Amino acid sequence: MRNKSTALLRRFLIVALIFDILSLRPGCAHTQSDKKPSSDDSSGTLSLRARVEAFEDVWQTINDKYYDPTFNGVDWKAVHDRYRRLVEAASNDDQFYNLMAEMLTGLHDSHTHFDKPTKRGAKTFDYEVGISISEIEREFVVSEVEAGSEAAAAGVKPGMIVRAVDGKELREHVAWLKSLIKKDVSLSSEQSFQFVLHRTFFLGESGSTVQITLEDPAGRRLDVTVRRRTNTLKTPTLYSRRLASGYGYIKFNRWLPPNDKRFKEELEKIMDVLGLIIDLRGNIGGDKEVILAIAANFFTPNTPLGSDVGRSGESQGFALRKGNRLYTGAVVILVDEGTGSASEVFTSFMRESGRAVVVGRQTSGDVLRADYKKVKGGGFSYSTHYYRTIKGHKLEGVGITPDRIVTATLSEMRQQRDADLEEAEEVLRRSPRP
Repeated sequence: MRNKSTALLRRFLIVALIFDILSLRPGCAHTQSDKKPSSDDSSGTLSLRARVEAFEDVWQTINDKYYDPTFNGVDWKAVHDRYRRLVEAASNDDQFYNLMAEMLTGLHDSHTHFDKPTKRGAKTFDYEVGISISEIEREFVVSEVEAGSEAAAAGVKPGMIVRAVDGKELREHVAWLKSLIKKDVSLSSEQSFQFVLHRTFFLGESGSTVQITLEDPAGRRLDVTVRRRTNTLKTPTLYSRRLASGYGYIKFNRWLPPNDKRFKEELEKIMDVLGLIIDLRGNIGGDKEVILAIAANFFTPNTPLGSDVGRSGESQGFALRKGNRLYTGAVVILVDEGTGSASEVFTSFMRESGRAVVVGRQTSGDVLRADYKKVKGGGFSYSTHYYRTIKGHKLEGVGITPDRIVTATLSEMRQQRDADLEEAEEVLRRSPRP
């Protein structure tokens, strides 16, 4: 695995961050199937003229349409002169496409990236293994194990510490991952970096196996082999329940249809609860229209909820156009470093309007809206708007600091305690009754 080309690894890392931290476009969710150049596009060789034209198209589009006229502090005209020479000197298509990816990575914007064409028959790195990883007390710890997965069947449990991956001692494995991420993925914040690191922890091809050495709370070693499988994160999921405390709980993974309808249906079942917890931990974003549909359960029509701001300062509001039966009880939103994009937008206006208290850890700070354009076999995403909160704040590169910060501990993890949820319930207990 470690000898695979950097270009293929770069492609996976971009998928892991950009596909997961979705751009916000009115009425349109950014799915990877919408973006990825077809395999047919990879045939043939680009002429020097075609490469130069593609380069100029990419550079000019950023120059004219990128949301930040200062280009995040980058001298974009100097970038043109440098990369024009490099493009003219490129000896093959792979070098050209790598230069395009490198040029856009220099903007340090997680939503702006270049996609090389997929070669026919190429293997995918879009995978999952049924294990979620968190960094707790300077250890990489299993934070969640998917029920029914190979990992669960092999005895992997939350609270176990990762000691080795594919026979490589953990320190070496993590150093290798960090070097790839810092080189090949554009990141807007430290939170983004941690998110990508955890998401790519068992990097490899779908269908291949990974050997993981773990240590349980008693210090015993457990060696397991699990198969990487195609990532199902693009499938929207949502579930709700009444907690033993009597409060309502709703968790979902994406702001994509039909989660807007599911949210309304599940909320109606628990509308009588005095407090509601919305769990957005690990929720990576989605569709602006779904944000508005779910927000309609808490706000009346035409309530201002912030706006997307473009290059020239023009704004596009988030005002609601229709209303549902409103939930009027207290609300707590759970967030963590995996909370991004649409989830950050919703969390910000729920808090700034005084409608919710936020509990957990700092969010990822990846809150941009992007467009996509195809060029000469490849394609690129570029940020056109940033989100401005009700109170005028910019979340990109900053994220949301919770009202109640909860620091995860190994002890709680091993006891399978959810400290975030416990704190949320405590906040609701102290909330005034409507």
